[in-house]
Order: sequence, then structure tokens, then C-alpha cells
Amino acid sequence: MGFKQRRIKPGYSFNDAAGVLVQAAVAIAENDVVAVSSTNGALAIVRPADATNLQLCQGKLWVAKHAIPVGGRGVILPWRRITFVTTGSSIGAAVWLTTAGAYTLAGATGGVGSRRVGTVVVVGAAGVGVIDLHPADSVLEVSNPTGPLGATPVIWITPLADAAGPIIVATVQRPMVIVNAWMVKTTGAGGVGDTCTILSNAVACAVIDLNNAAIGETAQLCPPGNGAGVVTPASLPVASGDAITATTAAGAGDSAGILYVMAIPG
Repeated sequence: MGFKQRRIKPGYSFNDAAGVLVQAAVAIAENDVVAVSSTNGALAIVRPADATNLQLCQGKLWVAKHAIPVGGRGVILPWRRITFVTTGSSIGAAVWLTTAGAYTLAGATGGVGSRRVGTVVVVGAAGVGVIDLHPADSVLEVSNPTGPLGATPVIWITPLADAAGPIIVATVQRPMVIVNAWMVKTTGAGGVGDTCTILSNAVACAVIDLNNAAIGETAQLCPPGNGAGVVTPASLPVASGDAITATTAAGAGDSAGILYVMAIPG
């Protein structure tokens, strides 16, 4: 008689039925994030995942159900809910892969690449804070633009009224670098003195000149569009947790439009 699916009980903090038997290439601790690095016949061989090693942060990642000794066999899981110190964080905040199978709330690790491997679900001290580890669902985000995979850009889109702001564009959860910005005019034409300023933690890092930009036209920052774009290079890198805001200043015309800010992991 076949085994009925309804007899499989749902899990609480993990699902036993989703476990995979593997062999450890090195010692692995319980709840380490691991990557498959080789095989032994049909058996996968795993190592602790590492955001500074491209071979150990690509592909599908897993969570060790228990400690596995060197050369020993054990079980890995696609997700698991565990206690973790989350003091000072917030529900929904990212958990980032670091090195040696570990993870942190402090932002993405610099180097070859980075993976968001979990999410904060309860904020609290040791024994109280809880995170969901779900590395199998995460995607590699390259943090080194000069690396072999380059960097995937992010574009934030923000409508701005005439003489408005500061308006929140984004609050970043990992280090970023603003590489370009532009505004599409939506109401009256821009005139002398009409500008859009992009700020990082209230410090201006770029100004788009809207002079001569008609409705439907685009005023660009790089290369300079209708006016001369002003960039403060030292302010373009944005740290994890920084708020990116924007303001529009009214001059002789209209400064309203839709702002596009492009950034890459950095």
C-alpha cells in the first residue's frame, strides 16, 4: 500500500521531509549555511558557504540540521527557524551571509558576492530574537563590480511634486553606490533654477538641472542632460542603513517629475 501524503505531518521550525543526506568536506556546525562543493557518487559533499568565495556563494545554499564531522554524513535543510540575537533590528530585516557558514544583520559582506539568507521575524536578545533562515530561496547579489559576474543594478522610482521634499527614495539594507540618476518631467517645463537634489543621510550627493526640460523629456545626470549635472563623488557610496532622499527646488519653471536613481552593490 502506498504512503499517503496526508500522513506527513507539517513542520514547525523546519521540515524533516525536505532534508537531504550529505557528506561534510570539513567540520560543519549546526545551523551553518552550506554550499555543495563536490559529490561522492550520488552523495553531495558540502562546505560552509562563504560570501568572499564565489564558488561557495553561488547556486543553492542550505542549512545544516545538526553538526557534521569531517567526512561524516548528516542532513541539510532548505529552511529553518532559529533563535538569534536581533536586538536593534526590525521585523523583516535582512540576514546576510558572511564567511565560514555564518550570517549577520550588519549588512552584506564586501568581497566577491553576497547573499541574503534569512529574515528577522522576532526582535530580541539571545533566546528571544528569531530569524527564518531560507538560503535555498536566496539569489547571489555580486557586491564587487569588478568581479567575474559584474554587478546587478537597482533602480528606485520616486514621483516628486514641484518644490517638494525631502522625500524618501529608499533606505538601503546593504552598501550601494549611486551610478546615475535622471528625472522625467511630468508637468510644466523646467526653467532656470529648477533642480532635483539627491541626498544620502541628508548630505547632497547629486543635483539634476531641470532647466529647459519640457513635459515628457528627461533631464539626465550622467551624462549631463538639459543642464549641467553636479555630482559629489565622495557622497555617492551609500552605507547599509542609510536613507536616500530627494528634494525639488522651484526656480523660474516647474520642478515636478518622476525621479529614477540607479545604484549597484558596492
